[in-house]
Amino acid sequence: MHPVVCLAIMENTVFPDKKAYLSHHSIRDVDTNMQDIKELSFTFLELSKFHKKFEELNTDEDKWAYFLKRAPTVPPEQFEKILREDSIFSVAYNALVNAAYTEAQLQEYLRYDQKQAEIRIQKAEERALGRAEGLAEGLAEGEKRKSEEVARKALCRGMTVEDVADLTGLSVEDVMVLKDSRKS
Repeated sequence: MHPVVCLAIMENTVFPDKKAYLSHHSIRDVDTNMQDIKELSFTFLELSKFHKKFEELNTDEDKWAYFLKRAPTVPPEQFEKILREDSIFSVAYNALVNAAYTEAQLQEYLRYDQKQAEIRIQKAEERALGRAEGLAEGLAEGEKRKSEEVARKALCRGMTVEDVADLTGLSVEDVMVLKDSRKS
């Protein structure tokens, strides 16, 4: 079983005896008190208990609670600071903005977003293709240099141009050029 966390965002106080605004709960067997299902838990965010100021936000949980409690009234400069620091908050903010779109605006936004995703995929594919082509060219160049090196050694040992071409896969013309360059 994959882990499942049920997150309840509560405007009111649910656990009046707890001071913390965030509490985590697990399931235990009533008879044995064993936690047999570790993959399932419940987290309660009680916004009524969250009183931190913007300057006091230390953790992601604090930022989320602040965002969820004060989203409609937060000054733009505070949102910009949170959005710059953490990309997940950008996603949440965009979801909030999208919730205010008309159906036509939302469809236009989704088309734009899809087009941007297609462009990112195309660029990634082009980069991968460029790397593959560069690698293939590099390997081919390396093979050619190795063949030329073997050809030079074979020529030094007195092998015929035709035998060297057959041995290395170079053309007879290429082997002749190597042989002539040895003389100069």
